[in-house]
Amino acid sequence: MRNLDLQAWHKAVGRLVQHLDAANLQWKIITDHQEFRHVVGGVDGKTLSPQFDQTYFDFTRDNWYGIVVHDPDGECVSTVAGRLEDIGGLTLAEHWGNADRPGQQSRLYRDGALGSDHAPTARTITGTVAYCGEMWVATSFRDRGLGSVVARLNHIVGYLQLRQPDHMYALLSAELVRERWGLAAGFAVCEPVGVDWLKAPVGGHRTEYLCCNSRSQILRLISATADGDIGFDLMQGTERLSFRDSGK
Repeated sequence: MRNLDLQAWHKAVGRLVQHLDAANLQWKIITDHQEFRHVVGGVDGKTLSPQFDQTYFDFTRDNWYGIVVHDPDGECVSTVAGRLEDIGGLTLAEHWGNADRPGQQSRLYRDGALGSDHAPTARTITGTVAYCGEMWVATSFRDRGLGSVVARLNHIVGYLQLRQPDHMYALLSAELVRERWGLAAGFAVCEPVGVDWLKAPVGGHRTEYLCCNSRSQILRLISATADGDIGFDLMQGTERLSFRDSGK
């Protein structure tokens, strides 16, 4: 199995942070859930999504993190987060569908009804799995590439922060996938109908794509980013992808 090259990891993070520095932006990792909730709550009209809500999940300093980007005035202009679960020998599809199994996921999905025709890759993902969410960029920074910088940073920093999970994934709207945002964020796989909702719970949508990377794909992403193979011109206005408000 290919191992993480820490020198490449530091170089990849450095390349991305250079773009934040050039825009006079600061970033930090947060592992205190209350602090992150306070930061998100300080943005007009925003609350944490169900996937990062303490109503549904238990958070410790070891099973999650948040990344926050601030402008020179200390205002939050972007957030993203990751949450780790060990689903053992279950596949991700089985983990979603096993409502009778005691655990955190069942709390979130109890008001929904699942089918069985999930994205094919969901039936191959097992072990330690990191869910990526809370991806948001302030209106003033959209269409400037900041979303792609932060999402790629999340991928690379989150991989080490969560102790090198077997897989990382997100559920993205069809609109963002059409705009190639999944690719810009660094995901190698994007499949439609990520979760086969017959009745979606709060925060769930049948039209979302499952976007994911295996450990080997994450390591290749780190290597490529370290080598400067980013695939778009970050923070220069030529990368037209942007986040959308979740409405929460």
